[in-house]
Amino acid sequence: MKLLILSVLCIFVVNAKIEHVKEKASETHANPKKVEVKDAPEHKVSREKFMEDLRFRRVQHADAIRGLKIVSDDKINGFLDDVVKNIQKILNEHRDIIGRITIIEKSQIPDEEKNQDSLLKVLENAAFFADLSLAYPKYFEKILKKNLKLKTLIVWAYHYSTKTELFDEATSKQVMKMAQKYGIIEKSKKEQEKDDLEKKSEEKIKKRKEEKEKQRKPEKKQPKGEL
Repeated sequence: MKLLILSVLCIFVVNAKIEHVKEKASETHANPKKVEVKDAPEHKVSREKFMEDLRFRRVQHADAIRGLKIVSDDKINGFLDDVVKNIQKILNEHRDIIGRITIIEKSQIPDEEKNQDSLLKVLENAAFFADLSLAYPKYFEKILKKNLKLKTLIVWAYHYSTKTELFDEATSKQVMKMAQKYGIIEKSKKEQEKDDLEKKSEEKIKKRKEEKEKQRKPEKKQPKGEL
């Protein structure tokens, strides 16, 4: 079962390697004839494929989150540690590549396949991080305070990915919720009220537990003869 869940969680990483091999193969067999941009339909097709790939990755992310739900509490942190390390590694690698090109225009993708691949990796991992961090807030609150390099990377990934405007509406909302929750952007009034209610609820639960613990503890009886 553990191997099955890990395989689901790492699908997007494996797919990245497979696609890289496919791209190299296509470059080797490509037609060397150059065509003017106005006569070439390839850019439109490549954008459609790009968006299709991104949608497919989002489906994989949802499957991964569902897979994590069956992991026991004592093992979940180990799974999350591995996934977060992968996300951090991928974002670091592709930030360096994207950093060499100018920010793309809104809702457009780069012409070069290498840059398209890097953009896809940044978008999918920013979105996947949002999914995970909202599903397991207690873990991510600790890890983001402890790992400042990761926090800086996520701040960059959020701002870069949202500027592209390539996320669908559902993913955009999810990523924005993540950014608000972890202090990347200011919380909306609605989110702040929601957080306040959650804190009050947690405080009530904590008080109830403390009261129950007090009731369980027997009172110490003073031995006879002692004042």
